[in-house]
Amino acid sequence: IDVLPPYGLERLAQATTWTERPAGDDVTVVGAVEDQMYIVESGELSVWVAGERRPGVLGPGRWFGEVAMLRGGARTATVVAETDVRLLTITREDFLHSAGNDDREELVLHATAAYPDLRS
Repeated sequence: IDVLPPYGLERLAQATTWTERPAGDDVTVVGAVEDQMYIVESGELSVWVAGERRPGVLGPGRWFGEVAMLRGGARTATVVAETDVRLLTITREDFLHSAGNDDREELVLHATAAYPDLRS
């Protein structure tokens, strides 16, 4: 299943913005209600759930925040910049517009079918 058609990817690329955060900064905080996801261009981030650090780091090419971007609601983890980071930021509004579909529920169903780990 293709979540975004090719022309949608081009529109999304034009709509995204860059975010730079310094080492030690909380990029997302558990419980915060937000609607964007991030793709790591440079730097490293750690993920914290229930006060415990998850093994490993998020580095270039990894992403986070996709559940909040697609479904809305509170963040389920705190993500901390371990080094200075540069992130590509995608908002729900830009994603939906790029998909050419304002029916969020239909898009979420397609995305969760394509990426089963979004179902939780």
